[in-house]
Amino acid sequence: MSRFRTTGKVSKSEPFAGLSIGRQIKTSAYGRFVDALTNIESIIPAAELTLKLPRVIVVGERRVGKSSLLENFTKCPMFPRGKGTCTKMPVRLQIKAVTSLPKYVATVRYKDQPDVNLTSTDGVLPAVQSIMDKAQGITADEITVEISQVNGATFTFVDLPGIQQWPSADSETSKALVASYLTDASQDTLVLCVVDATTAADLERSAALKEIAAAGKMSNTILALTKCDEVQDVDSILDKIFDPLENFHGNTCKAPELAGLAGCVAIANRKTEGCTLSLEQFDSNERSIFRDMITRVSSECPTMPVDFKAKLADHMTIQQLIIKLDGLYGSFIEQHWIPQTLNTLAPYLDDTQAAIQGLGPPVESLDTHAVLQHLFEQVDIAALCKDLAWSCLVEVTPGNALWAHHSKQQNHAWGTPEWAQSTAAAQDAISSAIADHLDIEAGCRPYLACIWALQQAFAMDTDMQLSRFQTLQAKVFGDVLPQLVGQALGAADLTIQCMKQRAFSDMYCDDTKQTFVKLSKGIQGCLTDQIYRHISKPLELPHFVLEEAAEVHAQRAQLHHQLYTLQIAQQKISNIHEAVRTETTLQKDLLGSPVSSPTVSQQLYNNNTDSMTEEWFDTSSASSADSGQLVTSHDAEVPQVRIRDPEADNSVPAQIAQEKGRQNRSATKKASKENMLRERSERAKAFLRQDFRRSRSPA
Repeated sequence: MSRFRTTGKVSKSEPFAGLSIGRQIKTSAYGRFVDALTNIESIIPAAELTLKLPRVIVVGERRVGKSSLLENFTKCPMFPRGKGTCTKMPVRLQIKAVTSLPKYVATVRYKDQPDVNLTSTDGVLPAVQSIMDKAQGITADEITVEISQVNGATFTFVDLPGIQQWPSADSETSKALVASYLTDASQDTLVLCVVDATTAADLERSAALKEIAAAGKMSNTILALTKCDEVQDVDSILDKIFDPLENFHGNTCKAPELAGLAGCVAIANRKTEGCTLSLEQFDSNERSIFRDMITRVSSECPTMPVDFKAKLADHMTIQQLIIKLDGLYGSFIEQHWIPQTLNTLAPYLDDTQAAIQGLGPPVESLDTHAVLQHLFEQVDIAALCKDLAWSCLVEVTPGNALWAHHSKQQNHAWGTPEWAQSTAAAQDAISSAIADHLDIEAGCRPYLACIWALQQAFAMDTDMQLSRFQTLQAKVFGDVLPQLVGQALGAADLTIQCMKQRAFSDMYCDDTKQTFVKLSKGIQGCLTDQIYRHISKPLELPHFVLEEAAEVHAQRAQLHHQLYTLQIAQQKISNIHEAVRTETTLQKDLLGSPVSSPTVSQQLYNNNTDSMTEEWFDTSSASSADSGQLVTSHDAEVPQVRIRDPEADNSVPAQIAQEKGRQNRSATKKASKENMLRERSERAKAFLRQDFRRSRSPA
């Protein structure tokens, strides 16, 4: 009887508790990726980031423990288990991460039957079992189990019916069903190939491996050797467990039937009947199974190197299977999600930066003098005043008051009282017209022309976006410029009065119209000259505080926040592989404990096979295993690798840079160590086999 067949009350398994793929991927490349996207959901529409993890299908022959493995793998006790053909149709488990609703909301769907909605996962297994019991043989109709988990991870697993060898009808049906899932090009697929360890010596005959190889999915497949706890004698352990695992403790695979696989892991199955341990409690006991198994073998071969045992340990237990599958997830993210998301982010970054530039230089980089200088550079005041200087201030045209006075003067003989009276009236009209047109409030023509040109420049400027400086605009056009024009008029007043008196004297001799035209042009020239002299000199506002409009300031702040968020996401996504590698190394160096953090790619994991230490084999850990308490690196305080503000520092995080330098310096040493360990492992294996075969051969 197995050590795990006990009696008593069965401990309830909490969904997703303990070691599960959902918990694992939240702390690895997937978790980092989701964290990087958290704050950009309000910037980039969800339709542009249609990211979906590849589904995982579980393939194997009948009665090899597929459902048991998937149950332990996800920590979701909702897959039919028992004697006979338990899985008669595909069961699709969809875990969806949500931010609201109860902790778990489960829905079971099958064909056109009404949905079974559950407020917890307790009723999922009975609902699935009820559908299975009514099925007549193997069918391709899926049962969909959808579970919403608050703050969880989103992924999909499909438990396929086992491949049967007989009867022939069921054999063809089961193989065709598996092949249809393996060759479905509409979805990215990872594969868990489940093989019974008690028959693992016949891997070349595995129907599941043949289907996977035919579909070209070997590189996306992890081989799981189940029921390893039922392999008892040392010879069987060597043949059925150590042989397949040894092909994956290095970087090469010698068995032809295993060539191309992403990995191979040995696991123990929780018994269907008589086991009182919950799924999470069984994780601890599974660890003790393989610790005892390796101890049993090494006791008969004391020369087995510790590093050889450690490498084998990296391919045992559900924890290592989870890590390897997470490595495939990470590889998929690295190859697909990262470039896709970076390409999506690029135009948003460009548009945000362009929008910030479109608001003009930040106020902090400008001063009032520079802004005013830029404004007056947009208008050629000198040319404008020059054009105005040769124009009439007020023209004498048919129909206006001055034309009437001119006509009356022309109708009277020179020197008569009527002529003198009309001349005096004309002088009064001229004085009044000049006074009106020199009045700033009434509309001084040179002043209006300059103001209009400057206001147009203020409104249309695209370099500094002057229109955002509304307080400056009010100050300049409502206070400073009128004051300067007033000073210009005061300076021109004496000259204008002299011009007017001389013109009045000339009216007794010359034509009134011609006299007025000469006077008008003279005054215009004098006035524009004074306006140019006063306006064109540099303006000084020593106590004025330059401020942009509140709405522009708010828009700038929002755009800078958006840019910072996008840059942080871009940096995090670009450095995911580096951050995962660094955190893994930091855990090893700082904590000195076995590392359960995943890698971004399977190659990275294979290059990190020395992660297990002798603590894995320490018999003192048996107490924690027997108590059902599992201690992993998730329970330790792990230093966080922080991302700096990219505006302040565009370099990679300091921890990553330091670790990178350390790895570069030790690259040669590490390569030498790997070669030495590989050679020692090969010698140990050869010696071990020879020793056991010799000890069991007849004399």
